[in-house]
Amino acid sequence: MSEEKRAKLSGEAAGILRIAAASWIVLGGIYTLFITGFARLAAPSSAEGSLLRDRSGVTIGSELIAQPFSKPGYFRPRPSAVNDDASAAGAGNLPPSSPELARQVKERIAALNGSPENPVPVELLAASGSGLDPHLPSAAVEYQAGRVAAARGLDPGMLHAWLRDRLGAGSARSRKAPLVNVLLLNIALNERFGPPPQTVGPGREEVR
Repeated sequence: MSEEKRAKLSGEAAGILRIAAASWIVLGGIYTLFITGFARLAAPSSAEGSLLRDRSGVTIGSELIAQPFSKPGYFRPRPSAVNDDASAAGAGNLPPSSPELARQVKERIAALNGSPENPVPVELLAASGSGLDPHLPSAAVEYQAGRVAAARGLDPGMLHAWLRDRLGAGSARSRKAPLVNVLLLNIALNERFGPPPQTVGPGREEVR
């Protein structure tokens, strides 16, 4: 290879490397820092994952990810095929003909005291596609009100009235049935009525 051709190839290689380095710095560094900084200024809560914190600043969850609640004094979200693990989002992918799915649904109906006269909303029986859905329709929330009231020693009528006031605000803004963020609802529940009896913690389930 002649010296002239070798010099030409070396120049082209150096040019490619300079372009690659500049692209990495601009797109991988400057652009990323700019977008991150802009997002934190324009929408700081969303940029940080819509995290929720208690009065002392401790993070208790995110508005975007379901959180499991097993204690009877709290409203519970949809079932999750991934145990509400955000690092493993996904569905169970069981077909309607699956015996395993039928067994799970029967167990959930029994646990929720469902019957032909008292049908359980389907959202409390079937997991969402992501396994992390933080919302429930109002009917699925109201279905749980009797259990929550009994566990907290509240008058069921008072709890239903409180729910209607909260859900009514959402339905007034939309013609669709309002979706309820379960974690936010449980936080508001504690703020209005205090924590349920025998609540110990802190733990992932504790809402403070």
